[in-house]
Amino acid sequence: MINEAQEKIVDDRQVSTERRSSLKPHEYVLLRPVANQKVSKVHPKLLGPFEVQKEVTDRNCVTIKSLKDSKQQTIPLKRIVRFRHERYTMPELRQLAELDQEVYIVDQVLSHRVDADGMIWYMCKWVGYDEPSEEPESGVGHTPAVLAYKTLKDL
Repeated sequence: MINEAQEKIVDDRQVSTERRSSLKPHEYVLLRPVANQKVSKVHPKLLGPFEVQKEVTDRNCVTIKSLKDSKQQTIPLKRIVRFRHERYTMPELRQLAELDQEVYIVDQVLSHRVDADGMIWYMCKWVGYDEPSEEPESGVGHTPAVLAYKTLKDL
């Protein structure tokens, strides 16, 4: 669950329209995920921010570093989105990067059950994962997949 401070940071993600080919070291960027990659449900289209490590190469790629674990990777420019980061502190940028790995997306609800206490549990299939898991309504009841399931099953 994200707190109000995290929501403010996520709501304020600023995307710049400047050319990606002019990226310089120590700038910050957001990353478009590849198909089936786990993404944050708070901002499902972009990951990050990441710190640029090396300027754009002849191959139209840029080397970026994760603010979460400092791992470097070389990414095609077409997956990069500039990020206006100047108004954020480093702890805020790291906090935003951490969100990418903390939230999971329910892809489909396979079934449900009601326990002895009257609590509803859903068997959920997750985006990017093979194994489903059983989750309480309090944790997933607000997700689009569960809401669609409730409508379908007239719950």
